[in-house]
Amino acid sequence: MGFAAGTQPIMGYNYGAKNYRRMIDVLKAGVMVCSGTELCIMAVYGVFAPQLIGIFTDSAEVIATGSRVLRTIMCILPFVGAVSMSRMSFQAMGKPQFAFAITLVRQLFLYVPLLLILNRVFGFGGMIWAQPVTEFIMMTVSLTLLYRVIKVQET
Repeated sequence: MGFAAGTQPIMGYNYGAKNYRRMIDVLKAGVMVCSGTELCIMAVYGVFAPQLIGIFTDSAEVIATGSRVLRTIMCILPFVGAVSMSRMSFQAMGKPQFAFAITLVRQLFLYVPLLLILNRVFGFGGMIWAQPVTEFIMMTVSLTLLYRVIKVQET
């Protein structure tokens, strides 16, 4: 979120200057930096999940289940940076309706239904995978939408 917010003035300035190529370059660089950082964090939490959960409990069962959940939830990290970058870019472009739509679709139309469906079909495992699946879908949708909005502006 912080990196995405930091790029917002750059995106807004370039949007105002109609320098759409630079906007796309900043977006690509931002997504790569965010995703790279998030992959490193994901690796650390994945490797040390049992030790991190063990800080709070001595129960082997809780540590095993907690490690599984933590590792699964960490799978969202490579995707959330791109979604944040997209939302901030839309705000910088003066198009908050797209940023709002991304948030609304993500929570109301994807996450909650996926949570219910995956929980019913796959049980606990499905429930913990609902958020990573939602984030992957939203990354694809938000970047595609942003790219198309920028391309329309270029013409």
